[in-house]
Amino acid sequence: MKNPLFKRYQRALIADAGKYIALFLFIAIFIGFTSGYMVANHSIVMAFDESFEKYNIEDGHFILRKEADDALKEFVTSKGVTLYDFNYKDKEIGEDTIRIYPNREKVNLPCVMEGRLAEEEDEIVIDRLYGENNEVTIGDVMEIEGRQYTVTGLVALSDYTALFKTNTDMMFNASLFCVGLMTREGYEALDNKGLVYCTAYKFNDPPADDEEGWERSNELAADLDDYIDKRKDMRDDDLIEFVSSQDNQAIRFTQEDFGADMTMMEMLLVIVMAVLAFIFAVTTQSDIEREAGAIGTLRASGYTRTEMLLHYMFLPLFITVVAAGVGNIAGYTKMKETMAGLYYHSYSLPTYVTRWSTKAFLETTLLPCAIVFVVTLLVLFRMLRLPPLKFLRRDLRTQKQVHDLPLEHGGFLTRFRIRILIQNRASYLVLAFGIFLAVVLLMFGLMFGPVLTRFRGVIIDSMICERQYVLKEEVETADKDAEKYCMYALKKEDDEVSVYGIEEDSRYLTGIELPDVLNAVTISSACRDKYGLKTGDRLRLKVRYGSRSFDFIVAGIFDYESTVAIYMKRALFNRVFFLEQEYFTGYFSDRILEDIPEEQVQTIITEADMTTIADQMMDSLGGVMGMFSYFAMAIFAIVVYILAKLIVDRNSHAISMLKILGYTNGEVGRLYNTATAIVVVFSLVASLPFARIAIKNLLGMFLSRMNGYLPFYIAPRIYLFIPAIGIVLYALVHLLQMRRVRKIPMGEALKNVE
Repeated sequence: MKNPLFKRYQRALIADAGKYIALFLFIAIFIGFTSGYMVANHSIVMAFDESFEKYNIEDGHFILRKEADDALKEFVTSKGVTLYDFNYKDKEIGEDTIRIYPNREKVNLPCVMEGRLAEEEDEIVIDRLYGENNEVTIGDVMEIEGRQYTVTGLVALSDYTALFKTNTDMMFNASLFCVGLMTREGYEALDNKGLVYCTAYKFNDPPADDEEGWERSNELAADLDDYIDKRKDMRDDDLIEFVSSQDNQAIRFTQEDFGADMTMMEMLLVIVMAVLAFIFAVTTQSDIEREAGAIGTLRASGYTRTEMLLHYMFLPLFITVVAAGVGNIAGYTKMKETMAGLYYHSYSLPTYVTRWSTKAFLETTLLPCAIVFVVTLLVLFRMLRLPPLKFLRRDLRTQKQVHDLPLEHGGFLTRFRIRILIQNRASYLVLAFGIFLAVVLLMFGLMFGPVLTRFRGVIIDSMICERQYVLKEEVETADKDAEKYCMYALKKEDDEVSVYGIEEDSRYLTGIELPDVLNAVTISSACRDKYGLKTGDRLRLKVRYGSRSFDFIVAGIFDYESTVAIYMKRALFNRVFFLEQEYFTGYFSDRILEDIPEEQVQTIITEADMTTIADQMMDSLGGVMGMFSYFAMAIFAIVVYILAKLIVDRNSHAISMLKILGYTNGEVGRLYNTATAIVVVFSLVASLPFARIAIKNLLGMFLSRMNGYLPFYIAPRIYLFIPAIGIVLYALVHLLQMRRVRKIPMGEALKNVE
């Protein structure tokens, strides 16, 4: 025979339509967002992993100060690798840089996203993302060195999925840096300004995994470094760069970002579903309290605890399952494209095909259902194990009776509101936790704009000079204001640390105090904050290639937030690194050094180069942070609405009695809604410092994957803006609850009178 309890589901859905619609929509949208992200992430990662073989991506490359001769090539190939000439030319187009290669035929092959490759001398193809950011399309004309080149295609280059200009850059920039391909004739027709001697290599015996590839590349780097040291016609610094594909940010940054984003999304899924599960449990617990007499009658009539437990767990699970199904359908259709679009707006990725992800399906369907099932079961099991007589008496206490807290001070309304807070403490605790989660997400979404704007200002205000020249070899200048410096890049774990040797009385780094002791250094405040250093600490740094390491003693701190760097006198720098006494690598200057030949300039660091990280992060993360903000406000509104509604429903009998006693709807609403408002405002304010701590830790995790340092900063206005948003949203909820208070009839107090 059909269970008569089944007939109650439809009535329950209609009676609490507002609650169930709100929960259904939120879960469906959230699961759609999460599922779409996971599907897009999985599909793009699969395409990325396959690209190593499909496009024959290099195992690494090295850059020399001059073109590799036959002897060097023969030595390197004897180590079991095949070499590929990969020279390129960096050209300036206004403030932008375009890196031009001849068409590739053997290694690091392009994925043509639109159009075709260059076939004539006056044609060029460019990176798709740069074209998108700068509104360059097929058929447009680009001027390089006074010559006109027609754009015939938009491509994604397998070795530039993230457009890093150099491997030591803090962040890529897809708006100011571009990679392009020309025919061999077109490439040769360009002058040699900005020519870089790069050689790519592939192991003849492919490594079994990334770890083996990284180890073999490090061995090759050390062998090449030793070989150069032993050649009398070469110097230690002739090897400018040696990068394995595992350490190449232009290749691997995207992959690491995929993994970190997936971990963050999984954590967010668990946290949000746990909050929603507690809301389900608390609201269902309220239903049990309201229907205690009916439950007692059913239990006395022969219904078991298990049957009653399954009955009250059905609707939460049903809503979750249906919402998860709808969310997954949306995820695999519309949301997948939206989420993939966020990645394609940040990275220059090859084309991908949507792949079925069992993991994504399980995490966005079974995991939410499991969380709701477990939390609801734990909360309801304890209550439903009470004997039928307790339900008939409406005595649902699971512990020994505790006397109510005596309230002797304050007026009646104050004592009444305190009693409301005490009686509904479980609901208010869930409300406070939900508000905390919303505050964390909202603060995270709102802080990025101000922190990047401030960081950009810090960079501009603290720039050492207008133009920092990095030379290929030592060249003297007649400009007396130009100041020589040395710079060497070392590593701490996976991070790059710039080591500067500067003049003792530098006119550009004013206020810095340099120690006179060998291996004693002054560190930037960014270096101090990132690694938790203080004066007297020992700092060990390793060379980028090989096994050598250097130990430095922190002798002082220089207030410089924009760069992770250490400083010493140039004379001591040359002694530490066994260089000639007058050796230098470049100049600090506020003017253009016109007497330095352009072919001897490796690069010139300007304000645009220094502000790249802030500009690119703003462009890449602006849309995502906006979604976080809207999502946080949705969580806040739904949590407050459902739990405020629960408190009104739970106290409908008392509200009806107050109306009989002569209290108006407005007065009754102020009693109950004011108590909720107190919890909301208190939770908003109390959550701010804890949210700040949580976000600081999240930012620390983000910085651990990124070269350089981003100072932690939350604009003071955010601490006012978040409570203001919360209060406005609660005001809307308050209006909805006032409608509910007005609908409670006086006759409610006459029901179930014992």
